[in-house]
Amino acid sequence: MGSDVERAAVDTMPAVTANPGRSRSRQLPLSIPPAQRDLFRRLLDADHMLAVFRRELPPIAQREIRVTSCSIKPGRSEKPFRKGQLELVYRLGIEVGSEPPREYILLGVSPVGAGFPGREVLERARILRDHPAVSPFVQLAVHVQYLQLGLLLYPMDPALPGLAAITGSGGAQLLASFLPECRRGAKIERIEFELKHYKPFNRAGRRVRALLSNPAALRAVYVKAFYNDRGAVSHRELAALWSVAQRSAFLRVPEPLGYDPDQRLLVMSEATGERHLNGWIRCIKKGQPLPAGVSLERVERCVVSAAKALGELQGSGLCPDERYTYEDELAHLKRDRGLLDQDVQEQFPELLACFDALLRRLEALAPVNEPLVPSHGEFRHQQLVGDEDLLTFIDWDSFCFANPALDAARWLARLVRDSLGAHAGTPGMEWLAMTFRREFLAPRPEIAAHLALYEGLHLTKQLLGAFGHASRGEDKLEHIRLLAAAADSQLERVEELSRPISRR
Repeated sequence: MGSDVERAAVDTMPAVTANPGRSRSRQLPLSIPPAQRDLFRRLLDADHMLAVFRRELPPIAQREIRVTSCSIKPGRSEKPFRKGQLELVYRLGIEVGSEPPREYILLGVSPVGAGFPGREVLERARILRDHPAVSPFVQLAVHVQYLQLGLLLYPMDPALPGLAAITGSGGAQLLASFLPECRRGAKIERIEFELKHYKPFNRAGRRVRALLSNPAALRAVYVKAFYNDRGAVSHRELAALWSVAQRSAFLRVPEPLGYDPDQRLLVMSEATGERHLNGWIRCIKKGQPLPAGVSLERVERCVVSAAKALGELQGSGLCPDERYTYEDELAHLKRDRGLLDQDVQEQFPELLACFDALLRRLEALAPVNEPLVPSHGEFRHQQLVGDEDLLTFIDWDSFCFANPALDAARWLARLVRDSLGAHAGTPGMEWLAMTFRREFLAPRPEIAAHLALYEGLHLTKQLLGAFGHASRGEDKLEHIRLLAAAADSQLERVEELSRPISRR
């Protein structure tokens, strides 16, 4: 029998909230090559894969199991897609014996060769056989040959050894080394894990709750695992951001607690609160009433706080390692255009011609000697925790020097994209975008043309990305047309702002 802490890693795995048998799948990206379309369609079909898992998993478990649900998320990395591979994250609801369903996660890669899993994967599986998160399974890698699918039971990801370390029997001791309470004598009685973000072979984030004794308390932290040494840089930059945030009126960031270079793990305090703004914007988009006590004016105050916090970040004087310019953004856009399959070009010539025209205008409007300031790099309303009284910026992996318009344009392009798919008669989305734009530009009106240019660029990126992203059922082609029109409008704004005053 293991210790209480070891058992807790299994006993407190999050329960699956979906109804038994319910599965969620996505439509294929438009840019899947025809030769792989049938294969990838099956891999993204949750009902089909539910039947696959019900057949493949019971023989590799020591106890009786029943797979009750399946949801699928394609991996976000572009590298395998360029090689004709698809990475997938499968979340399964599984009943073990008479116990309630628990969530298990499998990493899928397809196509894989006949030699899968190979010596290296089998050796890692042998090492992790006793890991509490994989019980009751005795085989941690599976080859489903007719789907050319290789499956790895989480946390088997060979690029992220820290995942196995923090969730294993030694996880409590490892976590205790980061917590100030434990350095003052507190002990960890139980730990619970929840996977919040997973990019296969790249990085992952887990929410960890530790029940402490002496004195009794519940401590929540966020642990990020990296495939390389980027976590060390992130820790150093987050410490600098934390110092600036202590002197700021609006900017808040998670407190860094430490970095383990051997396991490539970054540990930080969990941001206080919920992602209220994201939820409120989702309600507005769907034409649903806002929660009790929340008005559109309150949502607007939260948007204003976000714009002010962004301004404080840009004026902080910090010096991130990375540098990201308009030329970099444009290069990525052109590269992604070149990755589209010939079949897509033949099916949608009108839409691609519209994209190419936007690209030519973006190249012609490229700024010269653009200003660079500290930037979040992936700023959008989904990256904010809290409300107008305490708003914390999270996910600083892309912290960089960039044009001050970069973050604001990412934010606005997301709002504009959501407004295009919003429920009829919901003007709140446009109003929020206008509020953010006005508040952001108020102290820096000289960058209005840069902001419109970056908005046009990011709307064009979303247009192109719509060909390559899995769909949740919306009218993809109509959405692409609306994005093209929105991007065109922003570039017209750039051209208007760039004309001499006498010609306006």
